[in-house]
Amino acid sequence: MAAIDTFDANGKKAIISMNPRHFKILDYTIEGWTVPRIAEQLSMSRVQVSLVVNSPTFRHEYAIRRSIYEEQRNNEVIKEEDTVTQTLKDGAIEAAKKLVVHIDSPDDSISVRSCAEVLDRAGYHKKVDSAHNQTGPIIIVNTKDAALIVETIEMDNLSVVDNSCERADVLSEGNDSPLSTLDQHGQPVLNSAD
Repeated sequence: MAAIDTFDANGKKAIISMNPRHFKILDYTIEGWTVPRIAEQLSMSRVQVSLVVNSPTFRHEYAIRRSIYEEQRNNEVIKEEDTVTQTLKDGAIEAAKKLVVHIDSPDDSISVRSCAEVLDRAGYHKKVDSAHNQTGPIIIVNTKDAALIVETIEMDNLSVVDNSCERADVLSEGNDSPLSTLDQHGQPVLNSAD
């Protein structure tokens, strides 16, 4: 059946039904070919191909074919993903079998590592003591150094107390001074004039 030429709302020539050549143009368009390439391949002018490609009938058929093509492609991708997932699951089973076999290894280090890996993957994780999980540096001090640290701290405490006492003595000598009292930290406090 030959396509009958009609005109669209803009007065341009348009097709009403698709012929085999139009379907060939449709196939090339879905594959991503350009109008000049399609025209050259089918020995048509660019204007002829452009008229077909821009007609409402062609666009409708293109939308239908494109959705079918995309659905098929999505199904292929899903199938590939399923194949990859299944391959990984099969590989995981083989890896687990190999790991379990090494539990009985004559080499103790291999056997212990294999046991630890199997237990970890089975959900029996190694417990970490929170005391050893510190973020700051760890300082090791022997008893001699510890005694020196304690003595230094005690000396610092005494000097702070002595300074506070001296300051209080100096300030209490003259009650006329606005600085006659100390706060809880040993700092002078202004007396308010009542």
